[in-house]
Amino acid sequence: MPSAKDANFTNWENFMILYDDSEYSVVWGKYDGADEYSLGERWNKGGETDLGFPNIFGKPIWHVIPEIFTDAILLEIERLLIRGKLSNGDLMDSNELAKYRKNLKTALGRF
Repeated sequence: MPSAKDANFTNWENFMILYDDSEYSVVWGKYDGADEYSLGERWNKGGETDLGFPNIFGKPIWHVIPEIFTDAILLEIERLLIRGKLSNGDLMDSNELAKYRKNLKTALGRF
């Protein structure tokens, strides 16, 4: 099962991983040449293969989240990072936590 860094970023520019707990990941970046930033998400477990969902032609890819949901997802990621916990309740690795907090701060500044 791939993690966020293993997914295909071909259509993304200036992207950064905001959250990755090995089951679910969120990325922030410019998708498919867009001027504005978007959120992308993927489930690293599940689907019909070990590639997680979504995937296409044997490669893990990202689903672009509609803009109307961006606020809610960014706020939930912020809540998880403030608590320092993954969605399953486990504590985050301190290096990963610092990286995700920095990336989230950047994303919130561009939103």
